Amino acid sequence: MDIPYVRKLTTPEDQKAFARVNATAFVYSFDGEAFEPRTQQQLSESFEECYGYGNPVSSGMFIHAYDVWFDGVLTKATGVGGVASLPEARGNGGIRKIFEVLIPDWYRDGVTFSILYPFSHEFYRKFGYEQVQKRYTYKLPIKSLGALPQDRSARVVTDYHELETMCEIFGRRNNLYIKRKGSSQWHRVSEDPWKDLNYTYAIGDDAFLSFITKKPGKPGEGMTMVVRDIAFRDEKALRGLLGFLYTFRAQYDNLELPLPPSVPLIDMLPECYDVSLEVTPRGMGRIVNVTKALRQMRYPARAGRFTVYVTDPQIPENTGVFRINYADSKATSVLKLGDSPAEVRPEELTEVQVFKPAEETKDEDEKPTGFVFRKDWGEDPEPLADYMTYTSSAAAGFLKESEEKKAKEAAEAQKRAAAEAAKEAGEETPDAISSPVDLTCSIQVLTQLVLGTLSIDQVLYLPGVSCPNPTALRPIFVKKDIFFTDGF
Repeated sequence: MDIPYVRKLTTPEDQKAFARVNATAFVYSFDGEAFEPRTQQQLSESFEECYGYGNPVSSGMFIHAYDVWFDGVLTKATGVGGVASLPEARGNGGIRKIFEVLIPDWYRDGVTFSILYPFSHEFYRKFGYEQVQKRYTYKLPIKSLGALPQDRSARVVTDYHELETMCEIFGRRNNLYIKRKGSSQWHRVSEDPWKDLNYTYAIGDDAFLSFITKKPGKPGEGMTMVVRDIAFRDEKALRGLLGFLYTFRAQYDNLELPLPPSVPLIDMLPECYDVSLEVTPRGMGRIVNVTKALRQMRYPARAGRFTVYVTDPQIPENTGVFRINYADSKATSVLKLGDSPAEVRPEELTEVQVFKPAEETKDEDEKPTGFVFRKDWGEDPEPLADYMTYTSSAAAGFLKESEEKKAKEAAEAQKRAAAEAAKEAGEETPDAISSPVDLTCSIQVLTQLVLGTLSIDQVLYLPGVSCPNPTALRPIFVKKDIFFTDGF
């Protein structure tokens, strides 16, 4: 039987072969005689799938299906884990071949993002991934928390269902936070913490944390509480949780605590010198579907528009010039104008879509429906006087009808005259864009901007980024909290 090289690993032989690959790559013992492959029912009920390359399998990876929070809404994502190759198969392109199959499949399946923890950032950049999360870990003596309010509503939690609502509230404020499903994705909540020494405490219904103990590594170092999972409803809830941790001062000397980037823990304590902050690269991610990501992204409340030219070698549908119109903090339209700037007509870059009320609408409070292009307005200078509209790319300002119309007609006439003169002289005139796109970047940079890893001013330091007017894009691409500690 001819087995394709890249495939889902469902047969007992393939599962066993990849288990051996993982044991070799991650250096642990593997007993082939004792290995028990998953049944077809177990495979169908699992949140993860395994894909491999080679016959027998020499490279492979686990793919986890997730819903993650993105700008306050849930969206579809994949988590990549357990990426491994046999030493003798490395450099043969096995992982590349798997990604070449899976990434386009994810696009067709409606996935918005893919995330992973890299062994090498440089390696995964070849597949469109980029660093999107930095881990902010605070280290401090527990005694320094004494000034915070002492909350007496704490309790040990052994049933993860008690924490689901709290995590949803926390996730809405932290991009890429995973909506966990089932006990396997709540593995840090122990059913027997006294046996596992893995404790989870909830502070009322407002905050929780899970922690383990790190024993002293050298004399005089003291015991350290290592928080591995945390969520809180708001700023008040976090202060209450920190105050509760102060009650552990008789057992622990030190605390290691991961927090979202926006939390100013150093400024919350009486003595700033008590706290040290370690920032380390953590997760990588990539946009799988540019149109979906731009549609779901949160925008400024004030109406506007901008254009972006993005390149994605793995997904051709993501490469091109996109025009985004937005209002009331949401995208009103995301249109792909062409695969490259050379294919886009100048009028398409400056064309405006605005809200238009339906003809039968009589209720003044009813929301308008549909769109109308400026080119379809006819001679009426103010067909939509009740609605805010914008003309320049990603810019602000109201339409100046008569002046713009005259300027456009004059420019078109001048362009036609130049084209006729060039034609008579036997010269070719390329259909170049007279108005530049607002942003030109790779899929990696767009991922960082959309998720909020970097602001528009920060990506200007990166190679291959072009942004003629970053001031116009500052309200759109801003820093956001990205926090995923769940693992997969």
